[in-house]
Amino acid sequence: MLLSRKSLLVLLAGAALGAPTQAQVTTPPGPKPEPTAPYTPPPAPPAPPPRPARPTREVAPDVEYNPITERDTSGAIIPLAEPPEYVAMAHNPLINLPMMIRIAPHFYTRRLAVERLVIDNLEIMREIEGGMIEQMRMGDEQGMRDASSKISTFTTNDEIGPYLSAHLDEAGITGHAVNLLTAKIRGEYENDLTKEAMASKPTADGATGLDQMMQKVLRMSITEHEYFYRRLMMDAADQLGAVLPQLTLGGATADAVRPLAERLEGEGDLDARAALIRQVFDLFDAETRKRALELTVELRPEIDPEWQMAPLPENAIPKPIDDETRMEMILQLLDGGRVDTGKFVV
Repeated sequence: MLLSRKSLLVLLAGAALGAPTQAQVTTPPGPKPEPTAPYTPPPAPPAPPPRPARPTREVAPDVEYNPITERDTSGAIIPLAEPPEYVAMAHNPLINLPMMIRIAPHFYTRRLAVERLVIDNLEIMREIEGGMIEQMRMGDEQGMRDASSKISTFTTNDEIGPYLSAHLDEAGITGHAVNLLTAKIRGEYENDLTKEAMASKPTADGATGLDQMMQKVLRMSITEHEYFYRRLMMDAADQLGAVLPQLTLGGATADAVRPLAERLEGEGDLDARAALIRQVFDLFDAETRKRALELTVELRPEIDPEWQMAPLPENAIPKPIDDETRMEMILQLLDGGRVDTGKFVV
């Protein structure tokens, strides 16, 4: 009779188990093993460090202030002429006269630093002025990536933080409460802008409300850089007569620039002057454009920011200052001017 595979395996297993019992040989016992030491368990692992407490959200001081968002009769937001950061500082009631004197040197110093960054990356700024941000679309991932990389040249610079008020706070010049309130005032305006953009109808070139909101956020991140770029170009228009002789221009370029420079010299309209100086810069190559702005800055009179606002006279009582006065002071300091402290004391 043939055995199935299963029956055969069972029989082989039984034989394997039984064979040693039938052929077992008794061997003499070996020496007794040495006594072993009692078992000592390993030390318990150290307890994990306690989780850090979740930081609480910092709240700005509860004081009255005037928001910086203004609307026209149709309800549309009126764009600010100056960077929101500076306008927010002007509307911050915690910045009194003694504090303004302490922070005064940092406005012009900040301007010089931002201008240096703009000059070093002038070709990117020209792309932005040419509509790079307005051409961005949320659906174009590669285009978004490329444009965002260029914009980050201005927004992620190690030497210049995004906001002057934050720098003054970190340096211990103002105080955390002042920075928090400035950030709140500025943030409300920026939130208003993004909400307005998000609710906008699609543009003629196809930008949706989401596209426009994204564009607005990117634009707000470089408001200060664009502001000083525009001022640099106006300064370049004013100084072109002194700058041109110091530039190395080819004959054809010099011939093309000459009539534009002559028109610029006699032009009084600011918008026309802004357009003319850009036509001149279009004729320059990248290195010449950069050098022209460097010379423009070098031609300014030397300014010591430490003396832009004199300390308060001894025993003088400072007068309260309002939003308009703070704004005038800030603009004068940004221009490199000197603010007469004596006008604001009793």
